Amino acid sequence: MGNRISRLRQWATLSDGDHQFQIEIATGEYGGQNIVGKGNVCIRLWNVDGSTNHVSNIFTYSGRYFFKGSKNILYVSAPFERIDQIEIWIYRAGNNPNLNWFVDTITCTEAQSKKKTLFPMGRWVTMRHQLITAVDSTLPLDDRNAERRHEEIFMNRAFFHFSQPFAGGIPTMTNVLQTSETFSKSYFFNVFLMQGFVNKIKQYLLPLFTRKWRHLTDIDNIYGRCCLSFEKPPSVDTYMKVLKTENNEGQFDQTELDKIFATQRLTGTNPTVITRVESAKDIEDAMRRPDGVEGSLDDLLKPHMEENTLEEAVEKELLYKVDYTNTLADVPCKTGFIAAPIALFYVNKDQDLIPVAIQLFKKDHPHSAGRDNPIFTPDDDSYTWLLAKMWFNNADASYHESASHLGFTHLIMETIYIALQQTVSISHPLYRLMAPHFRYLMNVNSIAWDLLLNKGGWVDTEMNIGVEGMLEIIRRKFEGFQGSVEPWRLHVEGNIENDIKNRKVENLPKYTFREDAKAVHKIIKHYVTKTVEESYNRDPANVRDDYEIQAWGKMLYDPSNPADPAHSGCGIKGLAFEHPKEIDGQMVYFQTLEHLIDTITSTIYTCSAAHAAVNFLQYDNYGFPLNYPALLLGDPPRSKAGLGPDNQKVQRTADDILQALPTKQQTLGTMNITKILSNKATVDKDDKNNLGNFPIQYQFTHDGGVPENVKTFKESLYELSLEIDKRNKELEHDKKYDEVYDVLDPAHIPNSISI
Repeated sequence: MGNRISRLRQWATLSDGDHQFQIEIATGEYGGQNIVGKGNVCIRLWNVDGSTNHVSNIFTYSGRYFFKGSKNILYVSAPFERIDQIEIWIYRAGNNPNLNWFVDTITCTEAQSKKKTLFPMGRWVTMRHQLITAVDSTLPLDDRNAERRHEEIFMNRAFFHFSQPFAGGIPTMTNVLQTSETFSKSYFFNVFLMQGFVNKIKQYLLPLFTRKWRHLTDIDNIYGRCCLSFEKPPSVDTYMKVLKTENNEGQFDQTELDKIFATQRLTGTNPTVITRVESAKDIEDAMRRPDGVEGSLDDLLKPHMEENTLEEAVEKELLYKVDYTNTLADVPCKTGFIAAPIALFYVNKDQDLIPVAIQLFKKDHPHSAGRDNPIFTPDDDSYTWLLAKMWFNNADASYHESASHLGFTHLIMETIYIALQQTVSISHPLYRLMAPHFRYLMNVNSIAWDLLLNKGGWVDTEMNIGVEGMLEIIRRKFEGFQGSVEPWRLHVEGNIENDIKNRKVENLPKYTFREDAKAVHKIIKHYVTKTVEESYNRDPANVRDDYEIQAWGKMLYDPSNPADPAHSGCGIKGLAFEHPKEIDGQMVYFQTLEHLIDTITSTIYTCSAAHAAVNFLQYDNYGFPLNYPALLLGDPPRSKAGLGPDNQKVQRTADDILQALPTKQQTLGTMNITKILSNKATVDKDDKNNLGNFPIQYQFTHDGGVPENVKTFKESLYELSLEIDKRNKELEHDKKYDEVYDVLDPAHIPNSISI
């Protein structure tokens, strides 16, 4: 039925001076519509001077028209040439239940002049009369239909309300998925259903056709050998090659594996946590050698830092860290426990980032009691160093899935979207600016809660932290934790320019994520700036007088209240305006154009590029358990040596790694989920959704064309895409495959969190 155009008979007789209009009505794709064959569509046309064609022109149909995704054309006459508003409603026949019909757009074409006027409905049409103005993009003080506008917002508050199923401390959500937020059938089938079905078959059949893992190199047997196999993640071949070089002493050169480990901080699935070390003393306090171990921290690290001391490495801006010692300390776990580690990375003379030290717990941490709690370095025996990196990455993965991914893309954007729905009309130009970037978000989040975060779901069975631990990590980052963990702030962590400055990584070499993220952010900000300035005539007084956008700011700022969701705010920290200010007797939240521009830019960036960066490389990382394990068994290493049969210290072997790995079935479960999540939704041939390419249009010119701000946005993104593609091809030509990074190529970034 999709895109079917049906022509209805002409039903109006022209009088002298009348004009004939062709009216094309595009019905939406949403489920839950029950109009077909059950009621009459009523339309009235209004002129700019307030005159109308007087009679409600009613077309009675018999179920052949207005199917989901269809376009229908009918003809209406009126005693004027220009249509300024359209009034539309459904007349219910007999005792039919309430009827609902989602209309995307109505396009009117005057027969003689061929002049088009577009009315972007984007609403459910019911028996309640809808009066829509051409283009339908006005500030609240300028809207002639203010009463209708207030009613719509009031109704939205009933449909989009906050709910908090947990004890609080995480971004508030909703517990009811509205029909207008659901996937189209083609999108759900192509992106979720088929991929999930195929992967599930692989997950359950592969163990029947592959041998047990008796050695680490046996893990390779689940990749790419038959139609049932999973695609091989990029790191597998390197690991297999290195492991096969093990010598008679059980050692192998880990240079290539160290490079993979360090590169994960720059262009992996969690690229926004690395920070530059500003004080040698901070490292000396955080990484203390166990009692009784001879030598200083400098003695331990200098051989791996080209003989630089800590002070020298810090002064030269060569030392970086990823520090979870406070964020992950004592996080509750479903299986075993996770480390709360700190890792140091050094930029060498070749401008490569390399790992130089890992400590899995603070000295005073309960899990380090009675243990050596050593600082691991590349000088340790091969399997000990590999095991230390795996436990560090297990902690990094726990933080990634909890905070970087779920908490501060999916959940934080849902709470911002609910606030928008409760306070700002669809007729607002800034609602229309942001709307494409929330598409499918709530449906994706609903699936996540039902399938991944329920008891016994993927997080509970195939991650150490389980659901309880994941929520605790989100709480710590949302609210801050014990004065040692900064809360997530929209204007800092949600603003890539400020985030880079805050982490002091402006000069970190080969940080391709940073360069691409800044470029995308710059284009988004230019697009938002142009739209906001045009909407308010560049006058901040107009922003302060916009009561809808100020109500949105208030809801973003007000604290979350799980005990009373109906009166809850979002509780978002670090907003651009910091605090409201009283101006002329009223509290003003967005006090300047810049406050509004920065908030909307951060919102669109997070929904698009920020989510893409932490989402689409999940399979490449999690898909090989040695590389980035979501689940590890047993305890993190207590010392630099393993334990033999009589608890004597012995050198670790491949068996120590195998014993720490999840089962084959658990590994395949993680591969199944992360493969689906890494599916770039932009490739759906029926539903192109890459950044700037909007399947559902919200911004229009009067005749239904694309506004200049949108054209410029798309052109700038296209040029950036060409630049990134050219760079990556040159890197491939030079065989620098580890530096190729295409996740933030605008052609690969969805507009919204749609997977």
